[in-house]
Amino acid sequence: MERSRVTPFIAVVIPVPIDMASRILHVQQALKDVDPRHVYHVPSYFHLTVKLVGWLDDRLKENLPVVLDIVERELRLFKAPMVVFHGVSYFPGVVYLKVHDPKWTIRSMNEVLVEKLAPLIRNFSFEGNSFMPHVTISTFKTKDVDRLLGKVGSMSNTGLGGTVLSEVRIVEFRAHLAYGNVEEQAESLRPIRVIHLIEEEDEDARNHGL
Repeated sequence: MERSRVTPFIAVVIPVPIDMASRILHVQQALKDVDPRHVYHVPSYFHLTVKLVGWLDDRLKENLPVVLDIVERELRLFKAPMVVFHGVSYFPGVVYLKVHDPKWTIRSMNEVLVEKLAPLIRNFSFEGNSFMPHVTISTFKTKDVDRLLGKVGSMSNTGLGGTVLSEVRIVEFRAHLAYGNVEEQAESLRPIRVIHLIEEEDEDARNHGL
């Protein structure tokens, strides 16, 4: 985390749309009511990670223009996925929302970027077959999490409905800001390139000359 004060980490993420973010706040409030001691991330921080790129060191700085172009070129081939948020769960250290991606679009994005960026960057854990799209909504601040996890377990099948993910961002991530106040969390994911994905109805309209 200290390294991020000096050097940002580059990542490819999908921001959560406002309509879904407002629903996530209700889930967070239910968790806060049980245990308010933890970090509950703000809507501007809600995102799905598509691909980790790496620390912006001298080597990556040299390759970054090529990396950015490859990411944009490959992801523009995808249509905006419709996904469903369908439950609460946890990894060691965080609570997250499960994301059902029926066409596996986000995993396919990850797999393509793993392949295309292989000559330029290293791969990370939990990619390819291990990749699981999710949205982190809380980070633990203590090891005393039994009450919180009990509530998480009771919400394992909570449905929040669906939304379309029509934007991808390549960001500079600064981890030390991700656990701060509203403004700091918003600054923790600074976009350096934004990619807009075509939605199904947009493509239909374009194909019919509308």
